[in-house]
Amino acid sequence: MARQTAFAGRNYAKEPQGTIETVTKLTAEETKKYWQSVFTRSKMVIVVVADLNKTDIEKKVKEFLSKVPAGTPFQLKEESYMPSANTFKPKERENATNYIQGITSAPLPGTPDYNAFVLAMRIFSMRHFIEIRSKNGLSYAPGAWFSQGKTPYANFFVTTTDPDKYIAVARNLIDKIKTEGFSLEELKNEKTGYLTGLYYRQETNEEQAAALATNEVVHNNWKRAMEIKDDINKVSLEDANNAFKKYINNITWVYQGDPKKVDSKLYIQKETPPIPTEKKAF
Repeated sequence: MARQTAFAGRNYAKEPQGTIETVTKLTAEETKKYWQSVFTRSKMVIVVVADLNKTDIEKKVKEFLSKVPAGTPFQLKEESYMPSANTFKPKERENATNYIQGITSAPLPGTPDYNAFVLAMRIFSMRHFIEIRSKNGLSYAPGAWFSQGKTPYANFFVTTTDPDKYIAVARNLIDKIKTEGFSLEELKNEKTGYLTGLYYRQETNEEQAAALATNEVVHNNWKRAMEIKDDINKVSLEDANNAFKKYINNITWVYQGDPKKVDSKLYIQKETPPIPTEKKAF
């Protein structure tokens, strides 16, 4: 629902895995025709990670490609998502709790802000978790992450019984970070954590191939997979703080749950809502 709302009329609103309606209608002929349209050299990236002779690899790849049609020239589009205002779209659902997701902007691949934003969102994700779950007990599963691709975007997610308090706590947290910034210790720890995770996942040939392919498709630069350590370590605290302030602004919010429990004005107003104070029992 969040993607369909934020990217209405664009490819990111589609479900690549299909829906019940689209998959049910597919015929064998349509499926074959689609496969033939994408199985072309113009839409293919080949990555080989192995202890093999380079000449043997080139020979095999050339033999394989000689049987694959060239296809029409193809290039993935890079598009920014920059909402011009806060928006809110509710949907009534009889859930045991209420689900909220927000989507906002993020830097394009290859831009100077990209690596800084990767780290900034990872730090924010931990802060978001601490504020929402640990300090305020608003959710067992809050989340915040950076969806990286040709149309990158940032996400905020929560399932909660108190949606209005969530938006107040979340937006106050965003304001606090924009004013005070992250700390040097947070940035240092996140660089270590990010790079450690990156390299331990690449203990398999499969993940090494995936890293090379992803960097070629998304960043048009497979060598980025080899240079990422140096690039990440170059990110300064100022870079991370500036990236967060630049891209975390207007947010496209969607809501599924009890409409009586949510005040839409708190999500769309420009002013950050105050955090409700707890009522004391006497």
